[in-house]
Amino acid sequence: MIEEVQVIGGWAIRCVWSDESHLPVEIHVTPAEGAENLTNARGQRVHQQGISSTVLREVKLARPQSSGRAVGDAIRELNEAVEALQAFTAGGRGSITEDYLRALARAYKACGPAHTTTSVKMLAEATGRNGKTVMNHLTKARKLGYLG
Repeated sequence: MIEEVQVIGGWAIRCVWSDESHLPVEIHVTPAEGAENLTNARGQRVHQQGISSTVLREVKLARPQSSGRAVGDAIRELNEAVEALQAFTAGGRGSITEDYLRALARAYKACGPAHTTTSVKMLAEATGRNGKTVMNHLTKARKLGYLG
């Protein structure tokens, strides 16, 4: 097993690879030391989130020895996309604008292009909405061409 820990934007990212795997078999995101008070969009304290490798297949996370920056770059992209999405939802549920749908599509694409319940759950948590609502918004984003 190969393990790597990085701190990005107040989050400690721990990735674990099996001896045969090219993609991480585990990724754990926890608040970094000193960031104990991080909260999600609903104002709830965030303890830990786990992201399965299924969500990350298209992000192409490489083993550390093949590209030391690949994990950081992929997680940074996902983090930036979710932050942009949260910026549109911070003031409450509000109206569904094209800017919000673009941000939602960007965050969803950063998770990977396949429909997975894990990526929808993560986006629901980030936006403070339920999974069914996020799926409806992703459908709107797809109809507008934001999901390609």
